[in-house]
Amino acid sequence: MALIDFGKLLIIIVPILYSLGWSYAYHYFRQFHLGLLSLQIPKEHFFQYSFWTIRDNIALSLILILVLFCSYIIVEFFLLGRSHIFKIRLNLQPSSNVNTSTTLKIFAIFITPFLFLIAYVLIYFIGERAATDFYNNEVNNSFSSYQRIEVQINNNQPSEREREWRSGCYKLLLRSGGNLYLFYPPGKYEMAPIDIIPMKSTKWVRLLPHYNNCAD
Repeated sequence: MALIDFGKLLIIIVPILYSLGWSYAYHYFRQFHLGLLSLQIPKEHFFQYSFWTIRDNIALSLILILVLFCSYIIVEFFLLGRSHIFKIRLNLQPSSNVNTSTTLKIFAIFITPFLFLIAYVLIYFIGERAATDFYNNEVNNSFSSYQRIEVQINNNQPSEREREWRSGCYKLLLRSGGNLYLFYPPGKYEMAPIDIIPMKSTKWVRLLPHYNNCAD
């Protein structure tokens, strides 16, 4: 019985954590005008993002847990036939069993969708809040969490932008899907411009041990 309950718990927890991480990643990379489908982020990274999201939003995460717990209780005991436990504890008479079961099921059918909707809104909002706070913090600190990078393109006649990549003033946002995502720290602007460089077009790449900006 304990093993079955643990399996049910995993069925609930895993998609919730994944959804929190997805919401965080969606809102964070949207600041850079990047979509998640094009980034091809490994699925396991979303679980890492989810823990960051929970860590930065403890109060809202506790509310989400409470909503999910209430949803689980209603589905498990009222919709899946375990309401007899409540009837026994309430010392209900056999004659009232049918009416009570019907009432509880009707209540569960109406309230469960609202609880799921609240949970979805909370997941979306918690991820958005955590991502926005982190992005704003990076802007205020000149993206000090990202390392500078030098990229040499396999081109004998590089363009002006390609020569800038070689300067080491760009920072690496992400490496995913065979691409490098570079940006030049823009200061306190709303969005940071992104350059997408296919790895196969590079001659060499050097990740520098510097987190400051060239302008500093």
